[in-house]
Parts: sequence; structure tokens; C-alpha cells
Amino acid sequence: MPKYPNVRQRGTKRGKERWQGYFKYKGVPYVKSGFNKPSEAYKWVYETRTALDNGSYIDESDITLQQFIDDIYFPTYCHWRDTTKKIAIYNFTKYIIPYLGDYKVQEIKPYHIQKIVNSIEKKVSSKKARAVLEALRTVLNVAVDKEEILVRNPAKKIDLPKVTAPRRTVISKEDMQKLIDSAYPRDSVIIAIAVYTGMRRGEIFALRWKDIDFKTGTIAVSKSLAEGVEVPTKTGETRTIPIHYDLRAILSGWISISEKYLFLNQYGEQLQAEKWSKDTFKKLLQKNGLSTGIRFHDIRHSFITHALHDGMPLHEVQTLVGHKPQTITEGLYGQPTIEQLKASINKLSFGKMSKRMSKTDSA
Repeated sequence: MPKYPNVRQRGTKRGKERWQGYFKYKGVPYVKSGFNKPSEAYKWVYETRTALDNGSYIDESDITLQQFIDDIYFPTYCHWRDTTKKIAIYNFTKYIIPYLGDYKVQEIKPYHIQKIVNSIEKKVSSKKARAVLEALRTVLNVAVDKEEILVRNPAKKIDLPKVTAPRRTVISKEDMQKLIDSAYPRDSVIIAIAVYTGMRRGEIFALRWKDIDFKTGTIAVSKSLAEGVEVPTKTGETRTIPIHYDLRAILSGWISISEKYLFLNQYGEQLQAEKWSKDTFKKLLQKNGLSTGIRFHDIRHSFITHALHDGMPLHEVQTLVGHKPQTITEGLYGQPTIEQLKASINKLSFGKMSKRMSKTDSA
């Protein structure tokens, strides 16, 4: 008996052997080619027979995009790290499945995908639209190269949205103070944390009260909030940031109605960074006569710029904002202690901080 029954070689591709699985079930032939190894072909034979026996078999010509993503791509072919996978699932669920989920994979045409891309670009940044399209391309490549459900990828010739490098703006200390003073209490705290720590937007919105340690005067940064999903920080590492004495006073006077999250929306849910930036932050910029082209991320950029200009050593700034050391030597021997960071960060001055801190959350 052969090692792999119902498997045979069927030509070569680029000098490599290709294999085919075949069998009959209740008189109906089932054949699938294109496997790189006989073991892969035999696995298909076994799994297909099993699915036919238990009634879960779906003919490839009938499989929908949602079935393909949920039952084939993610369980078998997805090799993205957990952070990327969580965001991809969110993007598919929000932008792709509602429009193409019920389409059979073989029915999807380029114009279907182009319509989605055009629609997404009206709602989110070109960078985001590009990421969604690239993820869909990856999934459909599997349908072409691995599963051979498609002859060609309908997303292949769709033009990727053009992404221009954002213009970095250094916000003056005076203008950052204006933003803090003119905001409602909750929003004032959000901006103050950014001004005095240089934390990424997602890291600020993922903060929980357990991350704030008033006894040691530190903030533990271990997560980030991206598209409503909590993921590890950009580097995948946790870092500890000392609390500037001005920021400590603000945080001490801020009591959210939540015992878990620092920042909630008007419905008592965790505040979403993207919506807040698009709505609340833009209104604050307009209110203070500042360019609406300024991004919340520019506060982080401004913190780094002002810290360096005020004399903070580069390796200390890198540690505070979560930038990885450029050399092995820096990584091994250049890491500052928390006490060194406390001393340096308390030398920074951004003006007298607002004392208009409320004891309750704000919409």
C-alpha cells in the first residue's frame, strides 16, 4: 500500500514537483492539484473525506469570502503576529465583510474591491485604506497560490491609495498650554499626559488606573489601543515613565467614573482614540486658532524636540518615548535608571499647568 494513497504527481512548477489528491465519494470524483508535497495532497484528501462524512464540506465554487477568511485563511495560513492579526480581524469585520462577506470568492471582481477602497478612503486616512487593501490582497493570494480557488487575484491590479509622509509640526510650549487650558477636564488630562510624557496616542487611551503608581511616581506603559483593540506597545515591550511633578498634580485631581479605565466616552465605554482625535482634538485646534493639520501625534514629536532642546540626553529621551537603542552598546549599557529619568523629566518646563481639574468624567 502506498504511503500516501489517492495522491499522484502532476507535473512540475519552476522545477519543483507538484502533487494532486483525488478520490471518489458516492460516485462523485473530487480532485485538487497544485500541492508542493504529497503529504499536503493526502491531508486534503483526508480532510475533504471527513468533511463529506460529517456534512460540513463546502464546495470550493460555493465558498464565500467570510467562510474563506474564517475557516481557511486565519486557521491555516495566517502568520501575522498577534497584534497585526487582531487589527486585521477588526478591519475585515468593519470594512470588508459587510460588503463582500456573502460573495462567493469566485464571484469577486476588481470593481467590487475598488468600490470598497473608494468608500474607505472617504472615511479614514489613505494609510488605513491602503492597509485594508493589502490585507485583502494577502488573503486572496492564498486563494490563488495555495487553495487554487482563483486563477488570479482580483485585488492585484487595484491601485493602492497613495500615502504621503505626514508633515511633522513642532507645537510651541505656549500653544500646548493653550490646548490644556481650553479643554474639558477629561480632554485636558489626555493632552497633559501627551505633553509631559511623549506617550503614543494609543498608549494613552489604553491606560488603566492600575498603570498609575502615585507611590513610586511612575506610569507603566504596556498596551496600546488601536482600532478599538488593545494590543502590545509598538515595540512589544513594557516601559516605565516617571510622572512629572506638574502631571502628578493633574492626575491626582482627576477621578474618572471608571475604576478601570482613565478615559471613557459619554456612554461609559472606553474612549476610542481615532474618534476622539478626529472630533474633539480637531475642535480644540480650531478653538485655539491652530492649524487643523496638526495631528495628536505631533504632541509626541514636540515633546521629543523640546526635551532635546532643553538638554535632556538623547538616550534618556529614547527610553522615555519607547524608541529602541540604535546600537547594541546603547541597549546594554546606555539604559538610564528610573531615578535618572525622574531627575531629567522634572527639569522640563512647559508652563504652569491648568488647575481646572474636575472630580468627574466629561463627555
